[in-house]
Amino acid sequence: MAPEAGNGPGGEGPMSHSEQLTMKIGVSDYISTSHFPVLFAQELGLYEKEGLNVVVRAYEQAAKELDALRVGDIDLASVGAHHPLTVFKGWKGAKLLMAVGQCTPWVLVVRANLLGQRGDFKGLKGLRIGAAPEPEKALLYILRKAGVDPAKAQITTGPVPGALAPGACTGVAAAKALASGQLDGFWANELGAALAVQSGVGKVFADVRHGEGPPGAEKVSFSALVATDRYLAKNPESVGKAICAVVKAQGILRESPEQAGLVARRLFPEEAAVAVPAIVEANKDFYHAEITAEAMSHLHQFAKEVGLLTEDVPYEESVALRFMPLWGAQVLPS
Repeated sequence: MAPEAGNGPGGEGPMSHSEQLTMKIGVSDYISTSHFPVLFAQELGLYEKEGLNVVVRAYEQAAKELDALRVGDIDLASVGAHHPLTVFKGWKGAKLLMAVGQCTPWVLVVRANLLGQRGDFKGLKGLRIGAAPEPEKALLYILRKAGVDPAKAQITTGPVPGALAPGACTGVAAAKALASGQLDGFWANELGAALAVQSGVGKVFADVRHGEGPPGAEKVSFSALVATDRYLAKNPESVGKAICAVVKAQGILRESPEQAGLVARRLFPEEAAVAVPAIVEANKDFYHAEITAEAMSHLHQFAKEVGLLTEDVPYEESVALRFMPLWGAQVLPS
């Protein structure tokens, strides 16, 4: 696990730490751009300006992060929006607060010498594809929607070698596993995809967030902040402050994506940091906080088909709508 980090440089006239509310936020895919607004808000002192003293805790696995949320070791978690259903069955005990990033954040990368047309899922055969457990569910779902039976196509999926090492990032570890021949492809965050492409060992097969995939693939999941009902009931003010800070971070990333590079160099290894500005620039329109009823309908359809949900859950029982006014005016990507 990466070391904890407190607030970055503060703004004008910040509260003293004795006056500030303390909050612990978990992030499992730390070295990536999937949850970058959460980290960006911290490094720019946006939490501090809202009166929060935030500590970010990095986790190697979303499962560990969500277990920490369940028992109260952290107050908020930034995860894939479907991940909480593995712990909070039927959304009992937790709710989504805001989208950290819109649309499915994972990219399918294959080895550079693989023959076939980009986006032709039916051409995928006999591959070893690495993926973290919950993103793996999304990949298998998308393959089936594309008309591919993984068993018949002899496609195997499983853990990424080295991804669970302390401080590791699934995307970065996947790029290294591809280079060493341990994998034929991987399904991971955009940072891992960029590293594989830049090194020449891999190529992007499908970026579903940008429409490369079967219909609806881009709407399978998204990055989100989540809190337990217990914490929400006791700390609505501090939750609102955290949401405001991340929303402001999203706005800055949309308007000035070049600032992402300055923060990435402080937080990430150099090999990863250099790729961040271009990724943020390409995806800046996805940094919006709104969680629509349509987005939850798509997520729930996916969750039902992979066994994470048995029946639809009303919008207001899965999303903390009391914070909707804090999301701001949204212009979502089509």
